[in-house]
Amino acid sequence: MSSTRRLGPIDPENNYSIYAAALSLLALFSDSLLEIIEEKFSKLYGKDWQQQFISQELLSEDQNLRDVHALLKELSQKGQSQLRIPITERVVKHKRQNFYDELANILAERNAWVHRHVQESKRELMDLAKTIRLVSEMAEVSSFQQCDELIESLAKQPEKIEPSIEIVEVPQLGTSSPKSELKVGDPIHTQFTSHSYLITPEFDVVDRVSGLKLSEVNKKTLERLGPNLKKLRPGSRLRLTQDGTVSAFFAESWGFLEQITAEEWFPLHVNTI
Repeated sequence: MSSTRRLGPIDPENNYSIYAAALSLLALFSDSLLEIIEEKFSKLYGKDWQQQFISQELLSEDQNLRDVHALLKELSQKGQSQLRIPITERVVKHKRQNFYDELANILAERNAWVHRHVQESKRELMDLAKTIRLVSEMAEVSSFQQCDELIESLAKQPEKIEPSIEIVEVPQLGTSSPKSELKVGDPIHTQFTSHSYLITPEFDVVDRVSGLKLSEVNKKTLERLGPNLKKLRPGSRLRLTQDGTVSAFFAESWGFLEQITAEEWFPLHVNTI
């Protein structure tokens, strides 16, 4: 049972330790959700409830609900999923939309961690833990306790001092296609910076750390982004690569949204860690 699981000691100087902790936390959270679903449906339909759901075409035969990606995708992307019933009834009505929005963000962050798009840092792990804690608390699932323990542990550990990186312009070689030829939604494979953004209900972009809005610093860029932002869900997160590729999560993977320069974005965010 996930309620008895604990994360092991974490070495903030070791990228593999950070990475392992992130994946363990995601699995723990997913197990906490699945326990609630299992408890509800086992009482209603018996231990073979999954097989019954498959026979009624409420679940796919090849769905492994113990897989973090499979469960989070089912819950966050399928509004009519029967699996939502035991979870939704635990969340107060006025917070339900926010709950599923943040659950979708956890699915996106899970993808970024698994495919190693994020920097395996204490800061990124802390942010993941805080997001999972928020969702866990709204649904009153046991994983919020482990999130609290992790957040407290990380807060006590000294910050890792990153070496300064000098940005050096390198001449372009060959005839590779420029990034501007990427289409919206095309997969992004490069690593993200630590900067993370949120799409507001007004389809503005806000820096999740400072609270600064793109409309306050680069209104023209926001106007250019507007049509593509409106294709995304308010509350969705955006990420940035060091060379200025703005990315969003498109159902299964992080994909291209826009290419920007340092002058077109938030101050000091492009070409920085």
